[in-house]
Amino acid sequence: MGLAPLYPDGTKMVKRLVGLPGDTVRIDAQHQMTINGVRVGSGLPLVKRFHASARHFQGQAVLPPGHYWFLGQHPRSLDSRYFGAVHTRQITGRAYGLV
Repeated sequence: MGLAPLYPDGTKMVKRLVGLPGDTVRIDAQHQMTINGVRVGSGLPLVKRFHASARHFQGQAVLPPGHYWFLGQHPRSLDSRYFGAVHTRQITGRAYGLV
């Protein structure tokens, strides 16, 4: 997934699936994240960890076949806002919440 130096490659993460192939993902100048025009998250609180400008993470794209967009539960989650879409071959399983 290319998360080094923050995490070694192969690190397993659990995130919510919020975007499917064909969906339009957008992160705007106010750091609002939308999928097909529906707000799913906001903020880029970890941007300083990447030594980059918040502009680097802004933009809009349609998820290509075999690519998915993930979002963590916590506002400071390291998720697709930072590392982008995840390819099917990088997904190792499905997590279920405990009741």
